[in-house]
Amino acid sequence: MKKIIFIFGPSCVGKSTIAKLLGRKFPNALRLSADQIRGSMYHYDRSNSLHEGLRNKFFEETLNLFLMSGLGPIICEVPRSQLGKFYKISLTVDFAKFEAKYVSLDAPDDILVERFNNRQTRSKEQGFTLAVSTEDEFLETVLEYRRLLENIVHIPSEGVDTSQSTAEEIVERILNDMN
Repeated sequence: MKKIIFIFGPSCVGKSTIAKLLGRKFPNALRLSADQIRGSMYHYDRSNSLHEGLRNKFFEETLNLFLMSGLGPIICEVPRSQLGKFYKISLTVDFAKFEAKYVSLDAPDDILVERFNNRQTRSKEQGFTLAVSTEDEFLETVLEYRRLLENIVHIPSEGVDTSQSTAEEIVERILNDMN
């Protein structure tokens, strides 16, 4: 059966790291990441509603194309902007006859803040800005993601604390759960 792996979690939790490692285990995998879409848009501005709308629409349409193609597995990093639409996404997954694996990543706030500060330093060195600029704003987005995940999505997933295991251990656990 065709498989899709949905990876949930707030910023700086390790969604992209886990997705990349999973991709190495599945050479024919299709990976969908809002970060990659945003990176392909020159002069992207999150505060510009047109830019955000384009990114969200591109994400939705690409996921639908991946699902309808029948190819896979699909590794999908779920951004905050798609949580409210996840019921519709899950219907498409069922219609396309994919077996879904849901992985919810999280970490303690102090670990996420440390990772945010590291990411902020790297972004300044590379000449781009993050969507949030302070630790308080960052923690606000983390809490918002957790609330949305808890109240809207209702996914059958156990949480994985990325501060307690290496990325490689988490990937092995995901693969073992899929078999």
